[in-house]
Amino acid sequence: MPESGNVLLTLRRRPCFQIGRWGELPVSGAKDSGSLKRSPPKLSRRDIFGSTIGAAGVAAGQLSTGWPDSFLRWALLVGGALAGGLVARIDTVDFLWDRANTALRKLQPAPLRKTILALLILAVTLLIGRTVAVAGPPLVNAARIEFLGCPHPVQLRLLATHEGLQSARELADAFERHTAAGNFHCPKTNLYVYAAKPADAQRALSAGWTNDDLKGLGPRPDIWLPGSTIYAADAAASQGRLSKVATHGIATTPIILAVPADRVGDDIRVSREGMTWSQALATAQEREWGAARPDPSQSLAGLLGTIAIYESLGKETGRPLEAAQARLLEHRLEQTLDRGGYPLGDELDLLCRHIRPDPPATAVIITEQQLVRFNAERPLGGPCAATASSAHRSRMVGIYPSDTRGIDYPVSRLEWQDSSNNQLEQAQAFTTWLVGADGRRALLDAGLRPHGDSGGLPGVVFDAKPPTTDSVVNAKRTYELAKRPGRVLLAVDTSGSMRQRVAEQGPTRFEVAVKGVSGALAMMGERDEFGMWVFPDVLGARELLSIGPGRPRRQQAEAALGGITPTGPTPLYRTIVDGVKILAGGNADAVKALVVLTDGEDYGSGLSRAQLVSGVRGSDVRVFVIAVGEASCAAQGLIDVTEQTGGTCRQTDFGGLNATLADLFTLLWKGA
Repeated sequence: MPESGNVLLTLRRRPCFQIGRWGELPVSGAKDSGSLKRSPPKLSRRDIFGSTIGAAGVAAGQLSTGWPDSFLRWALLVGGALAGGLVARIDTVDFLWDRANTALRKLQPAPLRKTILALLILAVTLLIGRTVAVAGPPLVNAARIEFLGCPHPVQLRLLATHEGLQSARELADAFERHTAAGNFHCPKTNLYVYAAKPADAQRALSAGWTNDDLKGLGPRPDIWLPGSTIYAADAAASQGRLSKVATHGIATTPIILAVPADRVGDDIRVSREGMTWSQALATAQEREWGAARPDPSQSLAGLLGTIAIYESLGKETGRPLEAAQARLLEHRLEQTLDRGGYPLGDELDLLCRHIRPDPPATAVIITEQQLVRFNAERPLGGPCAATASSAHRSRMVGIYPSDTRGIDYPVSRLEWQDSSNNQLEQAQAFTTWLVGADGRRALLDAGLRPHGDSGGLPGVVFDAKPPTTDSVVNAKRTYELAKRPGRVLLAVDTSGSMRQRVAEQGPTRFEVAVKGVSGALAMMGERDEFGMWVFPDVLGARELLSIGPGRPRRQQAEAALGGITPTGPTPLYRTIVDGVKILAGGNADAVKALVVLTDGEDYGSGLSRAQLVSGVRGSDVRVFVIAVGEASCAAQGLIDVTEQTGGTCRQTDFGGLNATLADLFTLLWKGA
């Protein structure tokens, strides 16, 4: 081809979108077009800008799903962003390849060059494999969730105490959110949270959680928050059903004396961390606060508070607490409960009284955890869940006795013989989370002190070690001997509905009630007094047994009740008003209680709800209602009358009636 004036266009083999860029024009006069060489590509500012934008886009997309929580995730983020940026500008990749290729050609000898090339290929292969192994499953999981929705979470059962139920639910919710945060917003675990007395749970675990325990306490737990290590589960004693129990402490909270803020002077605010329990109670007596304590048979705070107080009084005199001292102490505590209209129960029952109308100006013995929650207007749960408003709540100030005790808040992971691997894995994840950063924050939010972190709470020193078995046994014995006796009138519903059978071939409702009453009567002590009514009679109740010494007449009462044939309406309101009148006055040293067992609503009394409340107002008699069948503790009349008298309404079914009666009469009877 002639050279003069002609231009030869030579094209290299490149992708079609690169033709214009890589085409070369030979210089006029060149002898051989094959001698033309391609100039190496140059990295333009446009390439750099495009690569940077691409890398930033990939990084932003990754960060939108969450902050990397490990070195590997950071490495994958950076590597992925760089790769994305390079792919965004294919010219940049070509530039880097040419530079790498040129560098390899300069390496001598050839075997070294081949070795390095092989190592590079191996490294890239391993990196790609590792990336697929790490990123593949999450991507597959994300795609499955996108198209099929969240998979079913692992079901776990978390058992707590009644006092710790609300905070246990908060911990469970926080853990579920934690598992969802790293799983495309799908929680890995669903925790069913429920409550039982720790002593009952300990007994049930030792028995292997029998069918009776399933009916009385609920499902078999995978995780247990017993409140204190004085209630320990033992795998060896579980009839072979528990293969392992792993228990460790996660937090603490001290027992304190909480006083309404408007009753605390500046002198108390300054010295409130230097008093002993003996001095704190003396101050409460002198300043006419009084002190209300949860019942030790119902409350862990009440039990440990009682042990601390007994120990403090004993140290003051230099000898063990004497019976007369214990009786004087218990008498003062009982008077405060009656005067303040407090129900008999745990620390939630006491605090609930402080968020109802006309709260008492009384100090209460509770845990610091419940004080923190109370002042923060957090839900208390328990009896306050549905009926109490925070409109009447006023702040309280904590007095921290120098010789107080604390609750060592443990968690127990229970591995059953038939637990699935997923259940074991998630139970382990929960207990591990509790001692991690997120779990410790959740414990602080619940009002507890994670180990080594007071979270801004007063820096007080207290003994969080659990009391010895001997200390617990001795304190319970001293309390039982010192507590006041019961003066109880039991009114049993014998209306026509009590003839219904509990099951198709089972006993009648009335027969179940008779059995439960018999068990409650067996718990009476020598000083307890007892009477029995049945209703209906004509516009009221019929006396089967007048109020008098209980034990000698137990068989007489059981025989009289067993001979009744249920029939007629349910004059519930009339029975309550008349029963309170009969009990009023009398033995001032006894707890006076009207216990009404009913399966229906008021019918046939001829009294309105207002007349019912008026008929019990100002009385020194506590009204307790056990509601079964169609009866409901949500009925406003029962709410009003029990709150007005410092009693409670207990909802149960006929399967749980025996346990409910036994639990109530533990509060009322002095016992043997």
